[in-house]
Amino acid sequence: MSTTCRRVLALVGLVVGFASLAAMALPGFSDRNIAAGNLDPTDTIKVQEIRVTKGASEVVTLNAVTVQNIGTAGEGVIDRIAVVCGGVVLGESTAISGLSTGITINIDFDMTLTTHDLQIYVTVGTAVAGGETVNLRTRVHYVSGGSSYTSAWITDLTGETIRNGGFDVIDDTSPDAGFFNPSDSGTVQVSVFSDSDANGSPVLWHTVDPLVKVENLGTATNTDIATVTVAIRSGTSEWTRTEPWPAGTGGRIFTAASFAATAPQTAPLTLGGQAVPDNGSLTVTVRMTFAGQASMTDGRTVHTKVTLYVDEMGESAAGAVGQLVAYQQAVTADTTQTLRKQGFERIVEESATLASGTAATGDVIVQTLHCYDQDSNGFGVAAWRIYIRNTGTAEGTEVNKIEVKAGGTTVFVRDNSPAGHALLPNLKTGEWYTFTAAFNVADDHDQVFKIYFTIGDCVDGHTLRPSARIEGREQAAPLPAWPWTEGVNDYPSDEVTYPDTLVLHLPGLELVENVTPPEGGVAYSGQRFLAQRIHLQDLDEQINNVTLNPIVVKNIGTATGTDVVKVEIWRQNTLTATEVKLGETTDLSGFRTGGARVELTHDNIMIDTASGVETYLNVYLTMAEPEVMVAARTVQLETRVLHTENLQSYDRMAASNQWTLETNHRPVADFTFAVATTTASVQAKADFTYAQTIQFTGTATDADSDAIASWAWTFGDGSTASVQNPTHRYPNGGTFTVTLTVTDARGVTGSKSKTITVQGPPNVAPTASFTWTPQAPADITTVVTFTSTVTDPDQPTGTAFTYAWDFGDAGTSAVANPTHTFAAKQTYTVKLTVTDAQSASVTVEHTISVGNTAPVIGTLTASEATPNTGDSVTFTVANVTDADVGDTIASLKWTFGDGATLTTQWPTATATHTFNAPATVTVSVIAVDSRGGESLPKTMTITVSGPTRVIVYAYPNPASIQATFN
Repeated sequence: MSTTCRRVLALVGLVVGFASLAAMALPGFSDRNIAAGNLDPTDTIKVQEIRVTKGASEVVTLNAVTVQNIGTAGEGVIDRIAVVCGGVVLGESTAISGLSTGITINIDFDMTLTTHDLQIYVTVGTAVAGGETVNLRTRVHYVSGGSSYTSAWITDLTGETIRNGGFDVIDDTSPDAGFFNPSDSGTVQVSVFSDSDANGSPVLWHTVDPLVKVENLGTATNTDIATVTVAIRSGTSEWTRTEPWPAGTGGRIFTAASFAATAPQTAPLTLGGQAVPDNGSLTVTVRMTFAGQASMTDGRTVHTKVTLYVDEMGESAAGAVGQLVAYQQAVTADTTQTLRKQGFERIVEESATLASGTAATGDVIVQTLHCYDQDSNGFGVAAWRIYIRNTGTAEGTEVNKIEVKAGGTTVFVRDNSPAGHALLPNLKTGEWYTFTAAFNVADDHDQVFKIYFTIGDCVDGHTLRPSARIEGREQAAPLPAWPWTEGVNDYPSDEVTYPDTLVLHLPGLELVENVTPPEGGVAYSGQRFLAQRIHLQDLDEQINNVTLNPIVVKNIGTATGTDVVKVEIWRQNTLTATEVKLGETTDLSGFRTGGARVELTHDNIMIDTASGVETYLNVYLTMAEPEVMVAARTVQLETRVLHTENLQSYDRMAASNQWTLETNHRPVADFTFAVATTTASVQAKADFTYAQTIQFTGTATDADSDAIASWAWTFGDGSTASVQNPTHRYPNGGTFTVTLTVTDARGVTGSKSKTITVQGPPNVAPTASFTWTPQAPADITTVVTFTSTVTDPDQPTGTAFTYAWDFGDAGTSAVANPTHTFAAKQTYTVKLTVTDAQSASVTVEHTISVGNTAPVIGTLTASEATPNTGDSVTFTVANVTDADVGDTIASLKWTFGDGATLTTQWPTATATHTFNAPATVTVSVIAVDSRGGESLPKTMTITVSGPTRVIVYAYPNPASIQATFN
């Protein structure tokens, strides 16, 4: 509905609005989904139908149609577009160049009915390749109620494909690829030709000869093909003709006269006659008979192509006129047939490849041959001999046994040859070997043959790659009596070759080879260097571990055992650069004779797997020092790798590259030392003091101009450094020997040592305490055990303290933990004096009451269990008792855990203390009775939080003109 109509409706009200809506309704357009089918050249076919509907009172004039092809067909393929209604052409256009974007055709058609169908006809031209598509969409331009409109695009719901006329669909249904033997007959091609188009015309045979042509695109000629037969069947009609295969490459042409009305033809096949009715089909079968044994060439091929010569009239409609068009329609067989001179038509090499690519003495190599009888005759194959040759370098003397099996049946075997006798004397050139009996394979069946080669004493490095073929006899029964000689019905298969070239090796490690780097060159005195790298591989198919031991290193150069001081054998991981030492020796007495023997004690087993195992041995030599080694001598190693595999011992050798010896002079080391800071001064009694940092400065010269590779310091106190100019402190003082060792780029070292004296720090006196058991001796007969505890931060490790005990009753002791018995029931003051190694001492004392039961403290509490710094905490004891009659509590001795102590007189049961620093401390209190007896300490833990409290004291106070703050 137009905007104008909507405005009218809004003005005139609801009832009037409904009437106006019915009066002004626009026509509708819909695609009728015409499926025309395939289009042929010159056809004029309706490909789209559009239904137009309008109201009964509505006046509609269709004045133009725009047609667009969104398919691939354009000008030349489509010659004409026509718009038809009721059998009348309303308009048409042959200006097709703009069809892909849309061409407009004027029609000027007044709709007199409420429904009209517009048909769009397409006329196909003759410039057709085949496969182009037609998929139209259409817009209708019209006038309604005095206004002009254009419909939306109306798309054809089903498109069409343009064919090249004649038979629109050609399918090849030829038999699978196969084989034909001499004198065989069989079908080589079957093709179906179908007329499947939109027109109603039948397909006609061409009006002039030829009608059918058969060509061979393969290699077979008239010496291989005897005759060719073409059979054509359409419905109940059939025409058959057999002709000899001609010479040349033109193929065989069949004319109308070839298909005369003689059996088995059902009727004459005439020029211009009907091949198939409209939308019918016919089948063309090509059969061949092949030449005999003497003429056929083995391996040639048959790959046929059939061409039909036909006509078809294009459909005429909507004012267009169709034409009779001639077509040559060809189809090539999907498959190729191969000519074989019987026996096994196909042989396939199916041997399993060996990942290692090697074989060793005792290994069995299996070659698998799969033979197929795939011909068209009905004869089986009797396999009776085999041809074997080696395309590698191994001779027949290197094979200990050969066996051929067909399934589980042994058909040929040769073994137990005398030493040096060739099992297969012609292994390199090839030879036929006759089976013990013929092995029958049924017609069109297959058989697997396996050849087993047992490797003997081979030449290391020779190769084996066997090649074989099977000969079979194929003829009608009965077969002649065994044994046979070669006859006309014997046919060898193709020759097939084992997939791998196997390298033969003696047992043990198949590969022991010197590898580079190292390349050889110059070796210097004092140097440890990689003299040889050896690649080891266990390549055989047997899964047996290899144990390496020993390794014998011999020098075939001029250097002796005095020039070399150590031989090391390392094993290197094949995937990483990591190494592990297997062994070493410093016994070089046999270095130039039998060799230096290195025993391997660990990591010397090569774990074999299905894929084999490999590793590398690195041989390191350490040369004698420059004062001993003789320059210009040479080192060239012959390293023997002795090993065992499967309880057998083997010996392999690899020679290294050559090294020439040169003298590398020692570097000369020296160093100085001084205080690291300029403010410190050297003490009179020592070079330095314990508090000073000493700067050491190293120097080195080398007569060979070698770079200094490393610096190594030992400071005499267990400390080391590895830089040229280190610093160091001696916090405990003493006299020390400092040594600097430098190593040049070739591994030679030079050293320098000096003595240094450092004044130690002031002596720190020890701290001591002691306890005793029992705490309150009940009688003079009670033995009291004293236990001391001493700490001293600067007492040398392992140095004893001096102990002096005074028990208060004239008794003494000089041991750390003495025992004592007191003479009377009274109170004693016991003193312990501890003296360290530098004569500093400390004295501690405690009061002990003999015969006096010590008091007991019941509880200890705090007014604040988690105070902050600066808080005043009050500690209170309760339930303080004394079991002795007449004894009273005299005082309480407090220790607050931060260094502060306090003694309060009883009956005061509290003590107040302020903590100035955050910490977790243990607060302790001891009760003392009137006779001096002390209770066990009562303790509790207090956690103090917050910042450290700083107390500032000023003096003199009051001050007049100045003051000192602490």
